Amino acid sequence: AIVSPADHSFFATTSVAFAGTTTAGALVFAAYGATTATTTADAGEWAFSFVLPEGNHQLSFSASDDAGNSSATSTRSVTVDLSAPVAPALAIEECAYSLSSGFCLLATTTVSVSWDVASGASHYGLWKNGALLATTTATTSAAVAIENATTTFSVVAYDMAGHAATSTEQEAFVSLRPLIINEIAWMGTKAFAEDEWIEVKNVSPYTLDLSRVTLAASDGAPYIPLSGTLAPSIAKEKDGIHPNFNNPHITDGFFLIERRSEVVSLALSGGGMAVAFDQLSDSGEELRLHWETGSGTTTVDTTPALAVCNGWCAGGIDLFLGHSLYAGTTTAHRTMERARAAGDGALAASWQDNDAYSRTSGDAGNNIISGTPGWQNSAGIGDIAWYCSPDVLPPSPGGSYKPMTSECTYFSRFIRDSTFRGAALYRGTPGSASRVSKGALSFDSTIREITNDAGQNLSSLISSSATNTPNAGEPFFVAVWGDGGVPGTPLYGSYAKDFDSYFQTGLDTNGNATPPHHHYRTFEWIWGP
Repeated sequence: AIVSPADHSFFATTSVAFAGTTTAGALVFAAYGATTATTTADAGEWAFSFVLPEGNHQLSFSASDDAGNSSATSTRSVTVDLSAPVAPALAIEECAYSLSSGFCLLATTTVSVSWDVASGASHYGLWKNGALLATTTATTSAAVAIENATTTFSVVAYDMAGHAATSTEQEAFVSLRPLIINEIAWMGTKAFAEDEWIEVKNVSPYTLDLSRVTLAASDGAPYIPLSGTLAPSIAKEKDGIHPNFNNPHITDGFFLIERRSEVVSLALSGGGMAVAFDQLSDSGEELRLHWETGSGTTTVDTTPALAVCNGWCAGGIDLFLGHSLYAGTTTAHRTMERARAAGDGALAASWQDNDAYSRTSGDAGNNIISGTPGWQNSAGIGDIAWYCSPDVLPPSPGGSYKPMTSECTYFSRFIRDSTFRGAALYRGTPGSASRVSKGALSFDSTIREITNDAGQNLSSLISSSATNTPNAGEPFFVAVWGDGGVPGTPLYGSYAKDFDSYFQTGLDTNGNATPPHHHYRTFEWIWGP
């Protein structure tokens, strides 16, 4: 009996050994074509070694004993394979729809890897980042790439003899949300309600190819195919508050989609397009950014479903902007903005009203836009806030803060534009405090501190030689109040002393325990370590 090799075995060498068993002392015959050989089966075991050329071969074996008895002839078929299979060509199918023209940038972790049939291969091994992922006889395989990282794939073709040939490696980088819906003027502008615009922002560090990106509502209208490329915004963006009254160029990383080119009167140049898309419903829409991949689409970003907020989650028509004791209330169309640190666009918390501190010079009627078309969204600052240079954003209300200079800015949106107001900084809590410094009266919606009280001003608290430095955790607050009238009228500046007394002692100058009027706000914080 032939013990080895097994029938139809493959060898990667020309030297092939055969072994078997028979009656002890029997003479064993082997034949390969015209080549024959004999050996004696000592102790009943026999062995031959043949040098065979590349190809398929059949050898025959038989035995006879001293009495002339012969066994039946047995055969073995073997293949000598000295050549490796052809290396397959591998492709990641989604890379044909890359969001970058320079490398494979995908917005999905699920990829389809395929390769051509490799001549001589019996099976394939798919490798991911240097580790075997799967073994298969097919030429396609689904795989999972790593988010926010480069994943490397290769395929190895194996033949029956154990030879291997490896494909060229292919890489894919996954960024699930490289592009976001950033701002929506669903209410239009003060000039024309139909003058709507939508802003898309590149939040990746790469230049994006928008040719396979569409912006569409869940019901299909509007449906807006994008085009061109969009530079990254990360390296350009700054914190702080930046009224945009003179810059006619769209900031890198922002793509502005206007219903007509006159929506924003600046005639912004740069990334964007004007297209007469279907007007957005004032009752709300669910907008989605889709990445088209040929065989399907991937949703890259979305606004909240209508049921989340029963309509739009932010922005509005004629939202409260500010009030004046002598000029009344003013309102504005304020856009729906993505909060700066927001993640998932489907969450209501990812959206905010434009805070009206960061705004743009004009719509088609030259009215100020409470929005930031083509540049960084507002910081979401509230009715009242305060910070000092070199900081560019205020602390959170009630949070810890330590001013580094006495050049400070007061925010008081609750008082309408072109209205005088008073402001002061206090050490302590409302009703039990000492005044540190006072701000100016101004027409602006933001007031910069100009006047410091001698001996107890902010500079004396933060200087290197200060002897009255606050302890960490000590309470402070800023107060802003609407003034009673314009310069030259009897009520101009009439509330300053009463409010100052009220915030320091809890009583106005006449001993009343109520504030002089209710058009004021306080912004409380604690001294930081």
